[in-house]
Amino acid sequence: MGIGLLCSCASMVSSACRVCTRRKMAIEEGLSDEPQAVVQMSALWILSFYVLAGLAEAFSGIGQIELCYSELPKTMSTIAAKVNGFGAVIGNLVASLIISFVDKCY
Repeated sequence: MGIGLLCSCASMVSSACRVCTRRKMAIEEGLSDEPQAVVQMSALWILSFYVLAGLAEAFSGIGQIELCYSELPKTMSTIAAKVNGFGAVIGNLVASLIISFVDKCY
């Protein structure tokens, strides 16, 4: 699970570097005052973020499920694993609602 947390931190750092680079390119192209403008940037810039985020999910998600099955009694392990999955579903739903709200407001 520790490797997953490190990969998650590295993915956020990668995302921050990408956003800083994108902002710098937008300023250089004179697009900083145009919110709907498209910066001429390769889509491969986001590849590192997605690779690291995928690795983080793989390591931490599998570790959490393994923790549920190895440390809890048999009667509770399945329920705990399902609650873990339910938390991921709720988190994705809330993230989707926040993105929709921000998209409509701006």
